[in-house]
Amino acid sequence: STAEQKVVATIRFSQLEPIALAFSPDGTRLYVVGAVNTGVAVIDSSAAEPAQWRVIDTWNLSGYFTALWFDPMTPRLLVADIKANGVRVLSHTDGSELARLVVPNGRCRLPSALALKGTQLFVACETDNTVAVFDLTTQTHLKDISVGNGPTALAAHPTAERLFVANTKDGSLSLINISNLNELPQTITDSSLLTAPVAMAWLGGELWILDQSK
Repeated sequence: STAEQKVVATIRFSQLEPIALAFSPDGTRLYVVGAVNTGVAVIDSSAAEPAQWRVIDTWNLSGYFTALWFDPMTPRLLVADIKANGVRVLSHTDGSELARLVVPNGRCRLPSALALKGTQLFVACETDNTVAVFDLTTQTHLKDISVGNGPTALAAHPTAERLFVANTKDGSLSLINISNLNELPQTITDSSLLTAPVAMAWLGGELWILDQSK
């Protein structure tokens, strides 16, 4: 409960090592992906009280997963997989693999974060210091955009055509103009504020940044 600032329920898994989660647009399903070879758990989250939420299915999937996103346009699940050097596209009903979005020549050895803006999917490639861009309509790789050192988190602006990239290793933010992918990203550095940004979220019109070292 964010109002009371306390944990109101805990969902435990017998074998799943949870690393990322995503809700369906209507809020009735919560998908939780495990880190290594433990698959995806499907939770019925339709009840008003979280204490009544229950795991109703588990999809046994092999992979080294890092991030999860629900694409409401199709709908489908997008899962970043290190072993795939990109993103696996899964059915949101049974977990079957529909497609793979792979960066050519293995140029995304560690896909660490995902962000969706319209029909474009952005993938943070942590060890390659790039953000890979895919067109979800055609399921094709568009380009790689060079950013700072160690991109680990992405946050698309709710209304503007902007994508923020948190670069953990050099303590910076890269700002990408989504409307013009050919434009060089702007780099924001401030050692007094940022040293190791690892996660971001929009809240109340502001960008909140989790700094690991602080």
